[in-house]
Amino acid sequence: MIIPWDAGGGVDVAGRILAAQMEKEIGQSVQVVNMPGASTQVGMQALVDSKPDGYTILYTAIPSSVSVYLDPERKATFSSKDFVIGPQVVIDPMCVGVLANSKYKALGDLVADLKANPEKIKAGDTGLLAVNHLAILQLEQLAGSKFATVHFSGGAPLLTALLGGHVDVEFNSTSGTRSGLQSGQVRLLAVSSEKRSKYYPDVPTYKELGYNVTAAAIHGMIWPKGVPAEISKYWEAAILRQTYVPEMQQKMDGAGVDMIPATSEEFAKTWQEQEKLYIDLSKLATP
Repeated sequence: MIIPWDAGGGVDVAGRILAAQMEKEIGQSVQVVNMPGASTQVGMQALVDSKPDGYTILYTAIPSSVSVYLDPERKATFSSKDFVIGPQVVIDPMCVGVLANSKYKALGDLVADLKANPEKIKAGDTGLLAVNHLAILQLEQLAGSKFATVHFSGGAPLLTALLGGHVDVEFNSTSGTRSGLQSGQVRLLAVSSEKRSKYYPDVPTYKELGYNVTAAAIHGMIWPKGVPAEISKYWEAAILRQTYVPEMQQKMDGAGVDMIPATSEEFAKTWQEQEKLYIDLSKLATP
């Protein structure tokens, strides 16, 4: 199993939990090879270069993986045709967070100030066209105004910047900002999930506030092109079985990510939807 994220990231944590559970499922060791770099491009390249025998699986997330081959500046040598999409495992929604003492008490306050002061409010994300930047672009489009966006290298430095007062608002994953929430230093204004998060039931969704912001990190598995159908189906069934094991659920709860499994067919459809979302929103982005 390859996990392409830097150690400590939401994908890395959830992937390692799944790898440990899979060892119990199949009765064999599962080796985790962490391949940080270029927002999964290194890991995806290793996957498509691997032998399609079912022994190499990539645990990844969209839309970050989508951006790897759709962004021409990345010069990826592969596309979605070079791998087989497996099952979905978890969803890590994006959130908009502010300091606990921020003047923004609700998302409406932030949007009103954004409209009144375009390009004055400093908003942080984890990189140009990263999933939380897509959330910013969606909210900007709905508000008809722009933030002064600052790109960071990851969720941890983004949270540090918010706590240090270097940005006014963070667009982060719920798992990435969890420590700030647990310490009481950060307050959430909205989350991008379809329904309220079980971890933060008092925080409204964007949609219930009238904003169609849907960006979220959707985690799942992919195999290299050419893997035999019987092998991919074996792995899919084994992985989905583990998502319903109470121990697995408890561990994911500990990591702060929602276990929302789906079949390979469902994840493939979601993958296509995320490609369209990325293409549409990338037209609005500026470096």
